[in-house]
Amino acid sequence: MQDVKYNYRPLKIEADAKGFTITNRHLFTNASEYLCCISILANGKEIETLAETFSVEPLSTSKFKWPMKLPDEKGVEYVITLSFVLKHGRPYAGMGHEVAWGQYVYGTMAKPEHTGAKFKIVHGMNGTGVYGKDFSAMFSLLQGGLISYKYGGKELIEKIPRPNFWRAMTDNDIANMQPSRSAQWKTASEFASIKYYDKKLEVEVPKIKERRNSVDVTFTYHLPTTPKKLVTVTYTVHADGWTDVEMSMPRTDDIGELPEYSMMFTLDADYSTLCWYGQGPEETYVDRSCGKLGIYYAEAEDMMAKYLRPQESGAHMDVRLATLTNETGRGISIMGDKLMVSALPYKPSEIENADHHFDLPEVHYTYLRVGLGQMGVAGDDTWGARTLPQYMINNKKALKLKFSFKGI
Repeated sequence: MQDVKYNYRPLKIEADAKGFTITNRHLFTNASEYLCCISILANGKEIETLAETFSVEPLSTSKFKWPMKLPDEKGVEYVITLSFVLKHGRPYAGMGHEVAWGQYVYGTMAKPEHTGAKFKIVHGMNGTGVYGKDFSAMFSLLQGGLISYKYGGKELIEKIPRPNFWRAMTDNDIANMQPSRSAQWKTASEFASIKYYDKKLEVEVPKIKERRNSVDVTFTYHLPTTPKKLVTVTYTVHADGWTDVEMSMPRTDDIGELPEYSMMFTLDADYSTLCWYGQGPEETYVDRSCGKLGIYYAEAEDMMAKYLRPQESGAHMDVRLATLTNETGRGISIMGDKLMVSALPYKPSEIENADHHFDLPEVHYTYLRVGLGQMGVAGDDTWGARTLPQYMINNKKALKLKFSFKGI
């Protein structure tokens, strides 16, 4: 409905640095019948608002200059939103109801500036630990990944973050035989390993590179696919606790269409409040991406859509910054460039194994997926139409996911 409302909007708004253009699609109503509320966000936070009225005759287009000076500070992303609302109540909605909106985005958010705080690296027989002010990170060389991340003395992750290539199949996916074409990716998600078989079982030794104020730890995962593929995950832990993650995979179109490309974190169920600066307020996907850019909040359980059969839901596109916290505000912060973020009380396989919502298991964790994206949900029809090619993940080329996280 979020996309339907946007595409059926009676006023079409396009904007740039000089001003904006309003196309009135009404047959008889002037745009002056609506109040235009203009807001400016700086890195997601509102810094200025004003209200104006603009006259545009029915079935015509008019250009306007910005009625205020546009801010321009380095390291800040600005979002200007023009929201047209009802001046007076109507039979279908009350005063203040939004009927159309448009946005202009400019500038770039600054990345964290890492401090030169003191930290130490400790190498053990089976692991490597990084210790700094207020945080510690432990990497298991045997199990292959980040086995512990503590911030303020509180453990934040319950299991090793894993590369994830699968989503719970939707009704549309099942109807167009997507599981048959992408089945190897489900196996790759569940059974990727740092161990590999040759003449004998061996373990891929992580690569560790120490720097003055950071350390790189790189794990190579072997995917049980035909043909075999490798995925590398590099953690760069900085002295201030920020940890960069880079997940790289070569061309993989020879093993099937890729449903998702992400890293999945497992946190305690207490961490259930997601705040994100991206598209919203409802879920968004690459082919359902008409959400308004802003800051939104939602609970993990509320992002599980109540379809008759549990399936993929609750993803958010174009996320710049997100936090997943508990009731006290403690948790994890994620930062990246237009990420896909999902936080649900079940992992994809649990959702997929349930025929009804009462079949879902008891909630123990919150599964946070941070990704480059996932394929569209399709729906041109519900009896076999595939996701359009432009909404698929292009795995005919190498893929690379980058983001950073830190405890809060």
